[in-house]
Amino acid sequence: MKIIRNIFVFFFVMTPITCLFALYGCQQMPTVESIERISDQARLKEIVDRDVKDGAITVMQKIAAAKHIKDQEFLRRRVLSSKDKYLQLLKIYIVENLLDQDNLSVVAGYRYLVADDLIKAALNGIEDPVLLEKVIDNLFDKPSVRMGECFSFRLDVITGRYVWVIDRLLEVVRSKQEVQALALRSEYPEVRLAATKLIDDEDVLREVALKDNHHEVSKAATERLTNQAYLAEIISGKACSSGLAFEKLTDPNYLFALVMSGSYFNANGFEDRSRLASVISKISDVGLLKKIVMQNESSNARMYALGQIEDQNTLIKIALEDPDLPVKLTAIRKITDDGTLIKIAKSQSGGKSWAWEDEQIAINAYVAVQNKSKLVIYINESQDYFQQRAAFSAIKNRQLLEDLAANSFSDYVRNAAQLRLKSADRDKYLDSLGYAQALQAVGFCKHIYHGIDPDKIAGISLGYFKKNI
Repeated sequence: MKIIRNIFVFFFVMTPITCLFALYGCQQMPTVESIERISDQARLKEIVDRDVKDGAITVMQKIAAAKHIKDQEFLRRRVLSSKDKYLQLLKIYIVENLLDQDNLSVVAGYRYLVADDLIKAALNGIEDPVLLEKVIDNLFDKPSVRMGECFSFRLDVITGRYVWVIDRLLEVVRSKQEVQALALRSEYPEVRLAATKLIDDEDVLREVALKDNHHEVSKAATERLTNQAYLAEIISGKACSSGLAFEKLTDPNYLFALVMSGSYFNANGFEDRSRLASVISKISDVGLLKKIVMQNESSNARMYALGQIEDQNTLIKIALEDPDLPVKLTAIRKITDDGTLIKIAKSQSGGKSWAWEDEQIAINAYVAVQNKSKLVIYINESQDYFQQRAAFSAIKNRQLLEDLAANSFSDYVRNAAQLRLKSADRDKYLDSLGYAQALQAVGFCKHIYHGIDPDKIAGISLGYFKKNI
């Protein structure tokens, strides 16, 4: 009987209490359907703010409540919150379905948000290009580095969110005109770079290459250009990508125009000879090269152009008429007719009027003569000491020197030939020494070979040593 009484008490006393708890639980954790009918904004916010860890609410119930919340700032703050009670599934739903464009841009550009799926979801919801550019503005600063007249940024840091924002921006701007406007006028070089890579209009690419002061953007535009006139303009305008434009420029007429203008090769009052030589080396048209030789004001330009000319008449004309010595000497060294070379050497006035430039022209002309036996005949016949000396400087052959030393009527020529033979013997001897003997020779060279420069002996010996180690 006692057992039956206890059962009776449990059912009639505990059951009402259990029901009360059940009713209280239902009130505290409403169903999804009941939440959908709630209009009280405060009540909906309270549901969203509950922690699922307490067991009093589920994620689906929180999502059901969030659907009906009109306060955009409240929703945005929950998305950006780092508290665990705002689960990722809830945040994703809010971003994908509830936030307006302005708040989506705030989420996408929030510097401390690390969840990639939230960022991408926010970006995918933004349709306004202006807001997408604001997202870039909110991201971490990437200062540009000044490089002369241009700027540069590190392409290796344009990753992650930057790439996503720019990709989304280029998805949103669908017309060619909008893409071109970004390439020309966007405040952000990363955006201009990405937009430029989508452009095929060479007029727009020319404008970007000429005007953009970021090297990477200007270079991207130049890479897509094929119009030779535009490439020449970029070079002349000294744009950030002028070096790349030069590599792509192949039209000889535009190359010739660059050489004749000279502006591309002058910076701060100095001529860039390396760049000038590179341009001229790309010109193969002999007619244009001759015009450079005859008409260009730069002696370096004339000299580099001569290096590609083989026409003997042009070379002779320049050797006789060019106002600059280096140009004359360049032409002389390319003349192949011995008789002409000797005539050029003889045309330099000797005697008291013999100037240093005259001597250099004569010496180089004599050196360029292939058959040095002709020089021996001329040296023996000439009465002009200055011409003899210039011609003799070109004689290195031992047999010819021995001939002059034995048979020349000129005391100067005989003595000079004998000295040169002795000098050749000494150099040969020093060059034959081993390293240890060479060091000894350096030490007492003044006693053995009076007048020989010890530095010269050391150089000869060291050269021999390097060849044999």
